Amino acid sequence: MQVFFKACESILSSLAAISLMAMMTITFIDVLGRYAFGSPLAGAYELIEYLLPVLVFSGLPLVTQRREHVTTGLFEDRFSGWVLRVRAITINTAGAIACGYATYAMYRSYSAAATLHEASPVLGIPKPPVLGLIVAMLAITTVLLLTLAVNSFRANGRRPEQVEAAEVSAINNLGRVDDRQDGSR
Repeated sequence: MQVFFKACESILSSLAAISLMAMMTITFIDVLGRYAFGSPLAGAYELIEYLLPVLVFSGLPLVTQRREHVTTGLFEDRFSGWVLRVRAITINTAGAIACGYATYAMYRSYSAAATLHEASPVLGIPKPPVLGLIVAMLAITTVLLLTLAVNSFRANGRRPEQVEAAEVSAINNLGRVDDRQDGSR
């Protein structure tokens, strides 16, 4: 199972990198064509419009799993123990609720786009695949945030850095099977 999660991480990282590289290339060609030849790249805006959510939402589960969201530490040094634990539970639960609602809302958009066979106006690129990717990535992020909230709840008096290490370890080891042959613990 660990191999599966590493493969997923690799696929999402590659997807984000490829979409970023494609956006840079398209923008370069569009600007070069516009200013050097007086003819911009047809459909460049639409391509970037489709690649941007692929970049953002394929990175969202990775950022959540690594706990690399942008944060500020204004009050962290003033609190300790149970306050930080309650804070972690509250933040992760609120994030899971927000992502869960966003998943639901995007699923409704995906359903409508699939029913109406929506596509981009210039290039005719279908919208449902991108919306489906957004739904899937939001759903994965929701599960990750719920896992972090549960692990924070189960912290049992450990210091915040221990809790964070345990959360990261739990997410990294989801579904991991013990590799030891002798069955010892």
